[in-house]
Amino acid sequence: MEESGRIPERELRCDNHELYEIVIGMVADMLFDYDIANRRIMFVKSNGGRFDEREWLPDYSTKLSEKVHGEDRSVYEHMMNDVKNGKASFSGECRLLLREEYKWARIQGRTFLNSSGKAYRAVGRIYGIDEQKKETLKLYDEAKKDPLTKLFNKKHAEEMIQNYLMQGRYKRGAMFVVDVDNFKRVNDTMGHLFGDETLAQFSRILQFNFRASDIVGRIGGDEFIAFMKDVRDMEAIRNKADAVCDAISHIHRGRIPSFRVSSSIGIAVYPDHGVEYEELFQKADKALYFTKERGKNGYTIFGE
Repeated sequence: MEESGRIPERELRCDNHELYEIVIGMVADMLFDYDIANRRIMFVKSNGGRFDEREWLPDYSTKLSEKVHGEDRSVYEHMMNDVKNGKASFSGECRLLLREEYKWARIQGRTFLNSSGKAYRAVGRIYGIDEQKKETLKLYDEAKKDPLTKLFNKKHAEEMIQNYLMQGRYKRGAMFVVDVDNFKRVNDTMGHLFGDETLAQFSRILQFNFRASDIVGRIGGDEFIAFMKDVRDMEAIRNKADAVCDAISHIHRGRIPSFRVSSSIGIAVYPDHGVEYEELFQKADKALYFTKERGKNGYTIFGE
């Protein structure tokens, strides 16, 4: 055997059992042998170190890509490029369509090069990680969310907005800083459980009124942030602020007629009022202060 990842064809017998020796020590749901030179592939089910023979299939790389979840296709294509470029090893995690349901799988393998340095074969394993992956993603998702409102927490909301701003597309956007008016009095007079319920309803209204592509988060006890992407014009921003204020005014109205919830909103427009997060936040926060000075229950766009 020559250097790692380079095995002359004459030294690699055609006996499949010998080819799979490099992966037999690894617990796998499925082994594969991709014959690049002849554009064919074989899948072999691993069963306690024994192998069930499978027939060679015609070039399956394109067909297999159709079984990969659309959001993970770039991962698969990256692995295929590693193979074709002769990278010694390759790996990746993606969702594969199995029995009409997408399941997470990890693919790991090794590429073999002929004496001229060209990749001609790849062998490896595919094994299921669906339960572990979903649990990991769940924990990761929970780490990004505020436990009470289920909105993005302060850290993740800021990161998402900063990432959007760093793209530098300069399509108009709007940062909303939203505050629950007189929330301390709500807690003091109605109790903390009622206060938590109010915040939960408040957050649901924000989620409903902003698009799924927008960014909505809780950045403090009774303070929220929303970033509205790709805004058509200033009128769209004003309409959104009016809709949010009106919806929030209906919280608890049917349940406790004498109780009123309202909000104050400060808005800064991107890129008109700034192109960086801190600058936009400071101006939106200043606009929020003006709203409160004017009697609360409304909104102010910075500079107006």
